[in-house]
Amino acid sequence: MQATEQLQSTFTSLSGHGCYAYCRSIFVSVEKKAHVFHSDPYTGMIAISKKFEDAQNQYGVLKVSSIDASHHEFVHLHSNQIRDISFDPFGNTTLLSCSKSKNVKITCLKSNNTVVTYQAPRDCWSCSWSSTKNHIMYTGLNNGEVMVFDIRNTKESLETISPLKMNQKCPVISVVSVPSESGDTPVLVSTLQCITYYTKNSENKYTGEQLETPPGALSSVSYEPNSSNLLASYKPGLKNPKERHVLMKLVESEGTMRSEAIHTFEGGASQSFRCRSSLITCPDDDNHLLVCTGEQETNTVKVWSTKNMELLQQWAFKKDDGPIISVGVHRAAGVDYLCGLTNQRIIQYKWLLSKSHFENNNAAYQFNDDQF
Repeated sequence: MQATEQLQSTFTSLSGHGCYAYCRSIFVSVEKKAHVFHSDPYTGMIAISKKFEDAQNQYGVLKVSSIDASHHEFVHLHSNQIRDISFDPFGNTTLLSCSKSKNVKITCLKSNNTVVTYQAPRDCWSCSWSSTKNHIMYTGLNNGEVMVFDIRNTKESLETISPLKMNQKCPVISVVSVPSESGDTPVLVSTLQCITYYTKNSENKYTGEQLETPPGALSSVSYEPNSSNLLASYKPGLKNPKERHVLMKLVESEGTMRSEAIHTFEGGASQSFRCRSSLITCPDDDNHLLVCTGEQETNTVKVWSTKNMELLQQWAFKKDDGPIISVGVHRAAGVDYLCGLTNQRIIQYKWLLSKSHFENNNAAYQFNDDQF
């Protein structure tokens, strides 16, 4: 009863909007090796990176259906830990993955067959697809470089984006292509220390400018293209003893891109593992952005409003499941979900449009636990 009352009071604070309600908990890994997840809105599939428990040096993804959690399958991809995965945003059900084994793979998750494998000179830390060109992909390395691939060239990379300064020569935690009316796609590259905006010059080469951002060790960067806003999450440090989630806006002025800080959301005082936060659009209001974070000190997922900068919802996870390492959205069959991933399981929260829907479904959602 106490849990239900707490969720209902949180719903009221949304002032007319819907809210997220607990849907289900899906067991993923016994050895606490889950690392990252990504979802495909076209098929309703979630891919969760993990180690295969019954074999050495087998790392892959667990395919989970959002419609029926009993439909699951492990697909072996790499021989070392997977750092990042990304579904093709154009509906081809192909998964881009990169790992510490220094290779990048494209896999068709309909057939579970590898489409192409690329070799990288260093450990890979992040990967993504171009938002405008379905044949272009990016992979960030541990020395600050970004390799650009063209799926039409199966042998080698198309080009390499080099870091501008010595302090940028550290692992790339995020690569995002930014939609542009010019035809060329700028790239937002985030390392553990800074964020750099790259565009192509008249010679068709990438040139960059480092954005002015708060100092500190970055743990994740999330970009929302429709508003040109980004969320930079920082680990606790000596000067800033608590996690910070800084909401910023990209502004172009006289041909130069700069960032303007809007608000800072404060988190916990400890972070054992790098945790990924998300800046998302509210499912029932395109003009309302939500900041979704995972706080490892209390093992709590938090949802903040960017309109009044207030905390809207929060849920505490079980300590036995391990720390929260990623928070992100998923859409399947016209339904919006918010997902929190720990080392051992992924927990889904379903978006409900009205208070009556929330009250009618809340009891059913409280105890639904799907285990593999």
